[in-house]
Amino acid sequence: MRDFVFQVLPRMNYDAFKEYSTFKKYFDKASGVGIPGGKSTVTQQDKLKMGNLNKKLAEESNLNRKLYDRRRGEHINYGEEIQLLHYDSKSFLEGSKNCSEIDKSCNLVRLNA
Repeated sequence: MRDFVFQVLPRMNYDAFKEYSTFKKYFDKASGVGIPGGKSTVTQQDKLKMGNLNKKLAEESNLNRKLYDRRRGEHINYGEEIQLLHYDSKSFLEGSKNCSEIDKSCNLVRLNA
């Protein structure tokens, strides 16, 4: 039964996280991480950008935490954007434009791994 236990959260912001994740892939590749004998091609500008993105990520996380603390226990009104967090896996439920395999009139919903 615990497969269907979700926590209702206010919609949070993940723009800085997305930007950080995208740039981190480039940064790791440019720095030779995971490549035996790989040479670093990271510039000083790249290092500054990574530092700024780390700061933005920390600020975004802090703002999301404050939003959660402020909105905790509030009633949800119809039309408000929310997020559903699976209690056991700590993964968010994510909707898709694809059709469900069971009912073609419904959209596909799955846990974001």
